[in-house]
Amino acid sequence: AIGGATTIATNKKLIFRDSAINISSTADGDMSIAADDEIDITSTLIDINGAVDMSSTLAVAGVSTFTGDVNITKTGSGDDTTLKVASSSNSGDNDATVIVGNGGTGDSMIRFDYEGTNTDRARIGVIASDQVLRFYTGGDNERFKLTSAGAFVTGALDVSTNAVIDGTALVTGVLTTTA
Repeated sequence: AIGGATTIATNKKLIFRDSAINISSTADGDMSIAADDEIDITSTLIDINGAVDMSSTLAVAGVSTFTGDVNITKTGSGDDTTLKVASSSNSGDNDATVIVGNGGTGDSMIRFDYEGTNTDRARIGVIASDQVLRFYTGGDNERFKLTSAGAFVTGALDVSTNAVIDGTALVTGVLTTTA
């Protein structure tokens, strides 16, 4: 038993079982805890005061609470950064995805996908290069886009209240009205 403070000289290790499981100071001001399988910290509260640099997967089995901003930065290969919120059933239905990036097109974009069944999927996309807000339904079927030149509807337009048009309305195709 160690009864008092013990100093370990420079970069020497405190080794448990074999050399892969150790505690050491790799540099002045740095502490290194190493294990070849798992480091288990058990307590009712773990208080970390400082930045955390994680280079692998973080699995959280409980609720995560953030009191500040959440910044997600993608590094490495791939064009997009994806944040997926999965339903508790993990069935793929009712999942929501936020994709920020360029979708491989070179355009800056942010896209919100709701993944229900194949027939009720919805997507909203904002693409910076052509300053277009696009709404999709049923997969990749563009239904509505809003540009600086105006609003464009693909498919049926159902207006259930008054519509005010301050300018020219161009209809290509059949226009049916009822009183």
